[in-house]
Amino acid sequence: MALTITPNTDDDAHGSSSSSGDLNTHNASQQQQQQHPAQHHVQQGPTTRIAMVSPRVSGILSVKDALTYLEQEGEQEPEEVGEQTVSSLQPWNHETASRCLQSLAHHLNQDLAHHHHDTSSSSTNGNDTAATEILDRHGILTLCHTLQTFRSIRILQVHGCAVLLALTQHHANVVLDSQVAVDALLSAIQAHKNCNPLQRLALQALLNVSHELDCWFQLETHGWMDFVQEVVYNTQDATAADCGIAILTNVLKFANM
Repeated sequence: MALTITPNTDDDAHGSSSSSGDLNTHNASQQQQQQHPAQHHVQQGPTTRIAMVSPRVSGILSVKDALTYLEQEGEQEPEEVGEQTVSSLQPWNHETASRCLQSLAHHLNQDLAHHHHDTSSSSTNGNDTAATEILDRHGILTLCHTLQTFRSIRILQVHGCAVLLALTQHHANVVLDSQVAVDALLSAIQAHKNCNPLQRLALQALLNVSHELDCWFQLETHGWMDFVQEVVYNTQDATAADCGIAILTNVLKFANM
């Protein structure tokens, strides 16, 4: 089942701290849930496109510029990159960091859309240029550090989870091997337990890596297993519940080995 996830811009998607990283406001995912009742015990994640970009954003940054800003953490002498200098994005703050994450999600989503419609290509990475650039610069570590730094900023966490979800579409093992992505996804949910869009993004990303033994190991050793069960039990979102059930179904196979 194809599922388009577009986090809302109301209070469920971001707190009072969010500003320039607003998302398009509509109820596409809720309508799809009504049209397609939730199916439990699914073990495969849905094909997901992430519509994250609002026309109100002043401009989408290049992957290089966005990563450079996130990497520098507000240094006073940023290097010159691309078509602009990172100094134009100063100072280091959650609004600009959120804009950078939104830009990364936009580029990844574009690549996924191109790949989805490129029926003549059998390669899974033919149009995966944004993901390649992010991974080549160890961008998962940078992203997860940003999520940790601004843990309380809901809209930034939504954008960050969207980036991780997009990366897991074709690079699930690389995301898992980072050893920080699982913690980042579940920490985002833990910090914003009532944010349904964030739950959907984070749990779908986690579902995409849950077929691997190391996912179970990280959940178990970092004490997340009970929390995932708690999210499944308490969530008001059918898609998040289905993803959580599927995650538990996948990882518990390893617990019984």
